[in-house]
Formats: sequence, structure tokens, C-alpha cells
Amino acid sequence: MINKGPVSYMKSSIDDQSPFYESPENGGYEHYQEKIDAEVIKARDDSFRDHFSQATAFYKSISKVGQNHIINASSFELSKVKREEIRQDVVDMFANVDKKMAEEIAKNVGCEKPDAERGFDPSGLKAKKEALKVRMPEFSQENTIFKVDTLKVGIYSDDDDDFDFKSLVKKIEDNKAKA
Repeated sequence: MINKGPVSYMKSSIDDQSPFYESPENGGYEHYQEKIDAEVIKARDDSFRDHFSQATAFYKSISKVGQNHIINASSFELSKVKREEIRQDVVDMFANVDKKMAEEIAKNVGCEKPDAERGFDPSGLKAKKEALKVRMPEFSQENTIFKVDTLKVGIYSDDDDDFDFKSLVKKIEDNKAKA
């Protein structure tokens, strides 16, 4: 059974913190009961509570063009959110990834200045200091190495063209690209 409501995520600032887990009696999920000769530990490593290190390292590793794309795309998506308090919550959360990014998004969607503490999940962990220093240039499309043999070239023409397409195709294929 899937509960329906205005939110589909946790932690929710509206709808009384729904969605809730449905009880097994009402059709909700139930763990398989298996007898084992060991101690069961229902715990996760702290890394599961670190929601920002990877996002921070990624954001700081991409080009300025990529960063601007993330700012613009996030601003566009947030501009569709009707509730101002939810837009503010998301902007505050973004401040845990990058303060300048969050400030730009806040400005674009009409929110207050972002507050990383207000947007931080108290059960989570702050981004590791190492993540703030990590730069992975391979994440940036700006640093992509384009090789002829990895490209596919399309040539469109009509009967009125007098361009020598056959020699162009030959040059492309001689350089190991696919035409």
C-alpha cells in the first residue's frame, strides 16, 4: 500500500512528518524472520549519515560552466515549488554543499540568505574537511579528452549540394572516426 499525500520524502516540514511506514498488519513491509546463531546489529556506518562530503567534492571539482548549470537548474526546479518555507529549507540544505552556490540559488528564487545550520539534519554528519579540499578534474566536462576515434559524425545533405562529401567521409574515416 502506498500512502498518498503532498510529500514523498522524509524529513517533511509539512503534512505532520509523513510519509509514515505502514504497519505489516495494514500491508506494510515486514522483515523476513530468520533464526540465526549470531548477534544481529541493526546499525549503519557513520558514512551513511554524511550527506554532504560527496556533493561538496563533486561541486568543487566541476568547471565554472558546470557549477553555473547546477545553480540555474536548481533555481529553475525550486522556482516551481509553491511553498516558500520549503524553498528556504532546500536553499539552507544547499548551503552545506557550497555557500556561494546556495546564495545564488536563494537570490534566484526569492529566499532569505541561506543558513547551513538551519538546513542541517541533526542526525547527519558535517562534510569532512577533506571533502572541502578534494578536486577531481575528471568530473568536469571541461577536461574531457575528445579523441577522433570516440566520435560519431553525421553528415546531412540533399541532392542540390555540390560539396564533395565522399572526400570528407574518407578523411573522417582515415582519422578513425565513424561517419
